[in-house]
Amino acid sequence: MTITEARPEAKSFVEAVIRYTDPASAGAKLNSQDHDSSTFKLLEHTFPVYNARLANPKISFEQNGFTMFKHKTDVNLLDKEAVTKTYYGEAAEIVKALTGASDVIVFLDLIRSEDRSGEPLGAEPAGNAHIDFDERSVKLWVKTLRPNDADRLLAKRRILNMNLWRPIRSVERRPLAICDAQSVSTRDLIPIMISGRPSDPGGPFSGYNLAYNPNHRWWYYPDLQTDEVLAFKIYDSDDERPYLTAHTAFDDPASREGAPKRISHEIRTIAFFD
Repeated sequence: MTITEARPEAKSFVEAVIRYTDPASAGAKLNSQDHDSSTFKLLEHTFPVYNARLANPKISFEQNGFTMFKHKTDVNLLDKEAVTKTYYGEAAEIVKALTGASDVIVFLDLIRSEDRSGEPLGAEPAGNAHIDFDERSVKLWVKTLRPNDADRLLAKRRILNMNLWRPIRSVERRPLAICDAQSVSTRDLIPIMISGRPSDPGGPFSGYNLAYNPNHRWWYYPDLQTDEVLAFKIYDSDDERPYLTAHTAFDDPASREGAPKRISHEIRTIAFFD
């Protein structure tokens, strides 16, 4: 594994629409496999989305809640068996190198594809500003995934839930926008239940959608390549560190005409610190 500096790009920002959630939708349901049937109401607001490659000072994982670095993998991310067998271990090592964690759980990897024709590959890109899980859900994942070791892990000094997101081919359309965690307040969070299909009542897991706040600062990495990984926080038990890193796919007005549809891979991790 090699983590290096990223290359710069020229354009400093784009004006783009961010889809927020109506605060009256608290307690609504996200259908993770069929977003159109989710029960919350979305509101569109236009923001500058800044080029994080050009950020000065540079983006800090601990201060801004996200970072990007280079990491080459030989794993075919479309091969579920290979991902589970090999890439899960690579993801754990990435998290340890980035954070200094002593233990890492890797789980719930997902392909997202913008192409919904025929037999869709994976889930559609999530087009609303959100944070995957709340604290209760993170701890429930630990108990679910490590039932015999959960008490020891949950007693650790610090627990950090983060995602690793990377292209399967270079991303020119529908990139991921990340909201600077320093600009997000707990007042912006709208509790949302998670379901896997429209008929599912939702639960036991839950997360947050984001309510509009003009103080939010949005960033993205244009032209993200297959050897570049975007890491961002979902939950951090050390609440002195910014961690509410909302994110969403968005339509980049700078995308070239005819650019290939987005296909990307994401994986969740929970890190523990002695």
